[in-house]
Amino acid sequence: MKRKFIDSKNFYNCCSLWVVLFWVGLTSGLIHSDDSLKVCLFWNRFPQKIQISPIDAPLTVNGKTFHPGDKIDLSTGQKFIAHSIEKFSVGDGKTERMVFGSIFGIVGEQIYAKIPVEKWILLTLLGESPSDTPIEALCACSVVLRSFALSGHHHKNCDVCDRTHCAQIPEPQPIPIKYIDAVKSTENIVLTYDGKIIPATITANCGGHTLSGQSVWGNKCEWSVGILDTFCRPLYWNFSAPLEKLNNILPLPVSQWQFLGDSTIYVGITMARFAFWDTLVQTLGWGTLKSPTFTMKIDNDSVKFSGIGFGHRVGLCQDGAKSMAEKGLSMSQILKYYFPSAKISI
Repeated sequence: MKRKFIDSKNFYNCCSLWVVLFWVGLTSGLIHSDDSLKVCLFWNRFPQKIQISPIDAPLTVNGKTFHPGDKIDLSTGQKFIAHSIEKFSVGDGKTERMVFGSIFGIVGEQIYAKIPVEKWILLTLLGESPSDTPIEALCACSVVLRSFALSGHHHKNCDVCDRTHCAQIPEPQPIPIKYIDAVKSTENIVLTYDGKIIPATITANCGGHTLSGQSVWGNKCEWSVGILDTFCRPLYWNFSAPLEKLNNILPLPVSQWQFLGDSTIYVGITMARFAFWDTLVQTLGWGTLKSPTFTMKIDNDSVKFSGIGFGHRVGLCQDGAKSMAEKGLSMSQILKYYFPSAKISI
């Protein structure tokens, strides 16, 4: 099916998309994102117990029906499948997720969810976007999330995970109407490059300049170019970690780590910047090193990090997009600003 491309200058607000979508729907076949995504829940963890709870409607677990207020506890070795027509919650004692669709697996092994694509976009939009995000920025983020979801598999054994590695699925909470409106008003809209949907990404704060995907992940990303972001207020951060905590996590001790330009580092093996950052964050904890762009130095028994930005700094900057929307710029203007090589397509 040939995609139709939308020129950003024809868009001035999110609502105008309905008119265009209606017209295109009459003249050509729309691309429907009505399939489900296989999601790794509690990614990289294998919970020994889980608790499932219906929220708005009955829930079936292994064929038995439960109602809002019920709690279903499952322990190691139990095989299960749970399904509801509305949202429900699942937790492992550390993290609680709100999901739609179904979840299944064996407790103590990887747990999965099957979530309809548009519901996944709604969940992750809520998980990734602060409550004060203007509607046009929410619409832009919805398009980015849909593009990421439909661009292909992002893990070996599932389409996406439930963490910020892909996109954050939130804990149970009310869903504000503006999030629902943002997803619905952008239905079927994606970003493409050379006729293919791109794995577009969101970052919290780009530090005043987004990075190309290749400089962070080391892979060829022709659609991804870094831009000077005059709408973002750069976030600067510092963090200190015990030297002994980092000395043995990679083949070489910290004193022998060498940055090779902007995109790779040698630690006994050559690693892309993102992989290196992710390895450190796995040890130090999420939120410690806020971005993969930092300097570091050994100070006695500590390693001191200084960096800029929050997140991988690739793609749409949420702080910048919020500022653009507050200044009256439209969804498509935001998207073209952060993805100048891509096309907005239906």
